[in-house]
Amino acid sequence: MLWIIEHAIASIDKNNVTIQIAPPNRSAPREEAFNVADKSWLRSQLAEVERARERGVTTEIPLTKKGSAIRLGGGFLHIQGDTIVVPQRHSTARLRPSVLCECGGVFDEPWHYYLEMMLIESAEIVRLGPDGVLYIPQLEGPASRYNRAIEEETVSAARLANILFSRIEAIPVEMVAPLNSTTIQFANSMPFKAILLSESDTSSLESVGILYYPDLPNVRFQDTECIITEEQERARYLARRTHVIGYNTGIDTVWQNGEVIRRRALAEEIAELDLKKTMGRYTNEKLEEAIKNLPFPAPALEFFRNQPNRMQGSNNEC
Repeated sequence: MLWIIEHAIASIDKNNVTIQIAPPNRSAPREEAFNVADKSWLRSQLAEVERARERGVTTEIPLTKKGSAIRLGGGFLHIQGDTIVVPQRHSTARLRPSVLCECGGVFDEPWHYYLEMMLIESAEIVRLGPDGVLYIPQLEGPASRYNRAIEEETVSAARLANILFSRIEAIPVEMVAPLNSTTIQFANSMPFKAILLSESDTSSLESVGILYYPDLPNVRFQDTECIITEEQERARYLARRTHVIGYNTGIDTVWQNGEVIRRRALAEEIAELDLKKTMGRYTNEKLEEAIKNLPFPAPALEFFRNQPNRMQGSNNEC
């Protein structure tokens, strides 16, 4: 079941955009939730938001109306030291198998705070240190209210994926604003800045933020994504790959089940997927837009920045 939002509005003040979102008040099965929006109307409203931002006007633009709701999803791009950490969708994924994406997903459980769900969804990659330590990301400032939920999700995900660890250790993580970000104001909770994307073909608004992790020595990466259906009594662990990409060097170190399986140039890694297509076609648009809006130079990822903006009408699910 996915939760549905029936009241959302974009407030534009010159070049600043704030999306005001009311709490979800109903849920629907996945296929139904993919069709709750008047999709052509939603696309036109989002295009109008971008035009208003570009013109620097002050106005309000509704993103929902009677008979046209939306659903929400999102997550974070993980920056660790001089690398980005990116999961690769499983080869059996229903939509866009094997592509690279940011850490995140759809919200298929009851939730009260948009940012909390984004943070929980982004905990799908765990970091394992020497002596069996499981690193737990912890935020400072107003977002620290979500640290308990992050810890519970990280530990639960590791156990569900049968990952062995002897203790947990908190590490400080910083949430930073991407370039060209939109302020997300959900109900009465704290506002935060993220990249606003649209999957209007699946009735969804997606937000992608950026998390900075410290450079952890001797860390091992392991993905914990599982599929749980009503028909199954236990989760199916996907054992997806995790790419740790040097944004200055372009070297892609690929992990699976906590072990390095290969290390080579990112361009070679992407080209292996399908030699007939260009690099950008393999990647999830949310990842492309997140990389374009990194608030620092990333010379090895320039080909991502050169992709056309595909914010509206994307048809991906991460």
